[in-house]
Amino acid sequence: LWEQKKALCQNYCTIRRDFQALQDSSGGKYEAFFDLFNHHLAIVTDGRVTVGADRQFASGGNSGLRGDLLSRGTRQTVLLAFRLALLDYYYGDGGGVVVLDDVLLDMDPVRRANAARLIAGFAQRHQVIFTTCDPAVADLLGGHLIRIG
Repeated sequence: LWEQKKALCQNYCTIRRDFQALQDSSGGKYEAFFDLFNHHLAIVTDGRVTVGADRQFASGGNSGLRGDLLSRGTRQTVLLAFRLALLDYYYGDGGGVVVLDDVLLDMDPVRRANAARLIAGFAQRHQVIFTTCDPAVADLLGGHLIRIG
């Protein structure tokens, strides 16, 4: 379990480092992306988590939080908002595809409902394929349901 968590953390750190390097070399080109990212974060977290101009997270009045200090559920929330913002940024007119595998499981009930609302809105513009083993999550998301097994 430790090795899995360590590998996951390394993946997150690599994505952050690469994205930060890209943004640093862009001369502000990605401001629209960060606006989308904050918009999606606001939906899922009721405005409680934001990304500041310094690209650090702020939550509950605490600013400058590193991503590795966030709880597992909050990290899942941030990653969901990030993925959807990235697709909205590059496929603003629609046509993007996202495959999500049980990203709502570690969220509290309020964030889970907010995330389902965000995914439903996203699905109006893009294709969403969501896999889950939890019938309550499937009911919450709605859409076309395919049961296996």
